[in-house]
Amino acid sequence: MSGAETRKPLGRIAGAGACRGSTRERTGAARVLGSWRLYRTTVSIPRPTRRRNMRLFIALNLPQAERERIHEAAAPLREAGYPVRWLDPDRFHLTLKFLGEVRSERVPTVERVVERVAASTGSFEMEVAGFGAFPTIRRPRVLWVGVTPDPALRCLKQDLEWALANHGFERETRAFHPHITLGRVDVPNGAGAFRGLDEEAAGLDYRSRVPVRTVELMRSHLSRKGARYSVVRECELKVAASKS
Repeated sequence: MSGAETRKPLGRIAGAGACRGSTRERTGAARVLGSWRLYRTTVSIPRPTRRRNMRLFIALNLPQAERERIHEAAAPLREAGYPVRWLDPDRFHLTLKFLGEVRSERVPTVERVVERVAASTGSFEMEVAGFGAFPTIRRPRVLWVGVTPDPALRCLKQDLEWALANHGFERETRAFHPHITLGRVDVPNGAGAFRGLDEEAAGLDYRSRVPVRTVELMRSHLSRKGARYSVVRECELKVAASKS
């Protein structure tokens, strides 16, 4: 061999062929034949998973035929031309408890609570009768058809409140006024805008007994077109013992 030192060719630098489309890049350097060559390596950083909330409430849904009868009975109110945003019949329900925004990981717990309460509650009938408004019939914000707070309905409501309170949900302390919302007034109007509403509502004769066989955990999907409801979990009530 000559006196000249033979240099072996350098192999490929680790990291020189890094993949593209990464979330974060790191710039490094390698010494090659007395000069500096920049190279780029990639470190993938997993994106955090977004927790999605669900806007939930617990309700009693009515049979479709009953919704249509209520809608027909309330026709004189709609035809009177009051400034009310009327709900479609498929959205008629009785809210037992509004839960608000619930984290997705807590939803299974809520489902189990509703299922457990339903399994210990016998099926019953509720009476739907009378039209009215909150807060007053002269200056309404919500128009409704009433539901009689019979003992079976009140017990179901109370059992849900206590069971959910054990899992961190605030217990409702206001008086229970069960109703089925028919329409809402978005912008407060003077009493003159609803002149005659009290007489119209009092003149409507509607009374029905509705079987209650299930209780539903519902989700409210908000949009510019209004709320849309979907059933998250339907829980059957215990079959009531037959009377001999």
